[in-house]
Amino acid sequence: MAKADNQIDGLEIIFYSNDHEPEHFHARKPGEWEIRVYFRFCTTDHLEYEEKWTLKSAGPSKKDRERLCDYVQQHRNSLEHEWETKVCQD
Repeated sequence: MAKADNQIDGLEIIFYSNDHEPEHFHARKPGEWEIRVYFRFCTTDHLEYEEKWTLKSAGPSKKDRERLCDYVQQHRNSLEHEWETKVCQD
């Protein structure tokens, strides 16, 4: 597991080594939820994601989804590079 170079306050952005395609990162709000964000499929107003688990909430709030969408737009190139370097694909 490796944290992404850029983070969002209150959320963890991570890559798991030996993860599967399509390219994605994991975002989690500790103790509440974790999702996979498929950053290549996100647009300026749509976050493409899949819930892994939720505990204390119904998944990411609208505000968190908007923050993640903005994050992807700002860091898409570095996320692609991090996927290539931090996720070992056999």
